[in-house]
Amino acid sequence: FVVLLVLSLFEFFRVLVLYSSGHHTIPYHSQSMLLLTGTRLLAFQQITHGRSAPIQRRVSTQLKMASSLPSVFSPDTGDPLSGEELTNKLKNKRVALYFSAGWCPMCTSIEPDIKAFRESSAADGKPIEFIYVSSDQSEEAALERSKALQMIAVPFSEVDAIKKQYNVWSGREAAKLGTDRRAGVPSIVPLDKTGTELAFVATESQGKKALDTWPLDDSNGIW
Repeated sequence: FVVLLVLSLFEFFRVLVLYSSGHHTIPYHSQSMLLLTGTRLLAFQQITHGRSAPIQRRVSTQLKMASSLPSVFSPDTGDPLSGEELTNKLKNKRVALYFSAGWCPMCTSIEPDIKAFRESSAADGKPIEFIYVSSDQSEEAALERSKALQMIAVPFSEVDAIKKQYNVWSGREAAKLGTDRRAGVPSIVPLDKTGTELAFVATESQGKKALDTWPLDDSNGIW
């Protein structure tokens, strides 16, 4: 390709010399050389563009994934955590969204098992941080639950967007969010270190045994 390009440049300057000398007809072989080079350049551009496009898509996808982690507040104060505070809190931990509600008997009955699982994982050197996504009936109830569970939480005004993003909400919310969901509450969604879904722990349908499906040893899930 480089040789062809050099030859074509030679022909181009040769044509310029001919024009400056008063010859306004391009020799046939010069026309062929310039046409061939133009065709090859077009093909080369299409090939390189085709190769670079997936890379650009992967970069933008990674940026989108990294921004998918919701804003959260402290269970102790109810104040939003800064980016630095959140980063420090999640460092070297497994992180998961916990979809739940205080009025849900299945949720409250499995929470002692979740607490025991969390403590056992921490003892094994695999600490877990849950982010509470509330289906409670008020902001006050959501804050109380966050404190009781000792979980950082998504602000009450933002929970519906997270539920729609992960397709998880309670049956009581069908009038507001619809019926096209993959699961209700309680459900757990472990996140990888870019903030996107790593796995789905189906505690609503499988109960506490679903906790064993959490890929705690997956390095992608360690923040």
